[in-house]
Amino acid sequence: MRLGAPVWRWLCPAVALLVAVVGGGAADATQHVPGRLLFASDGDLWVLDSSGAHQLAIGGALTQPTWAPDGSTLAYVYRGTNFADIFVTDDQGQSLTRLTNSQSTILDNNDWNLRPTFSPDGKLIAFVSDKTSTFPTLWLMNSADGSGRHELATGLQEEGVDTLAWSPDGSQLAFTLFIEPGPTQIALLPLGATGRQVRRVLTDLPGGALDPAWPRRLRHGHLRRSAGRLVGHSADPRRGPRPFAGVEPRRSAAGLPVQ
Repeated sequence: MRLGAPVWRWLCPAVALLVAVVGGGAADATQHVPGRLLFASDGDLWVLDSSGAHQLAIGGALTQPTWAPDGSTLAYVYRGTNFADIFVTDDQGQSLTRLTNSQSTILDNNDWNLRPTFSPDGKLIAFVSDKTSTFPTLWLMNSADGSGRHELATGLQEEGVDTLAWSPDGSQLAFTLFIEPGPTQIALLPLGATGRQVRRVLTDLPGGALDPAWPRRLRHGHLRRSAGRLVGHSADPRRGPRPFAGVEPRRSAAGLPVQ
């Protein structure tokens, strides 16, 4: 389904690089590959290592790349004119598998599949899709071939989901939740559960919250807007949100557009 302009603005923000330092552990699979940084630039995929930046895949419409936890494969989004699909490839960009197929000759029948995120064991990919709803909702599929694709929370059709993060043990997903008229907040969904009643909204901040990220302990962090800037917060499911002491998002020294 096509996304309206208000949804597209929050779902696909303009170019920005935000690196949040959370506790002592990295927050997503991209940061778990020592010595290699995966990023997108002008619609192509690149890898940055000690020898410099190397082009991995050329497409002109590739975005949202993310490593599998073991660094042997990666997932990314191909964004067409009126659809977006998820692909996986090896770390050399040689072996390509299309996990979703949403392109259609009927304009209004196309779907947007975004934000691929590997599970901690690399066997599953969580993502967001508007295949069965007006706004994007949470979905899950096998990372090898896209099989077993199913919606995780069928009661969220009137709400939208954006960035997401697996808990380190793979039992929960934290995600950015958009409820009209906004702003976005952070919610938590135990896997294996369905329906609106089981997801928990962890934050209720006037400026909103976005981009959850788990450290290695089972507390997780997120970014929120405060006085016109983004600051880091933790949102322990037991104690609620609180600021990180002296921590703010930072741009990389090179200013590379990492997603």
